[in-house]
Amino acid sequence: MTRALALPFLAVYALFLRWTIWEAESHLRECAADGLIDSLSIRAFRGQIDQDRVRLAEVHRRMYRNTATKGA
Repeated sequence: MTRALALPFLAVYALFLRWTIWEAESHLRECAADGLIDSLSIRAFRGQIDQDRVRLAEVHRRMYRNTATKGA
């Protein structure tokens, strides 16, 4: 993928990951409100949120790298 296309793609992907994290955290809050605070599926959900946060950090790193080298 060319650099010209990489930055917009990464920006959209970052927005998607933020939305995914927000939706998953909302679901966990609803589960907690219903009294479901610990189960295997909730632990898996939290694990998925953590994986998405790592992906988001990687996307941000790649976006910064693309913008830093753009002027060079």
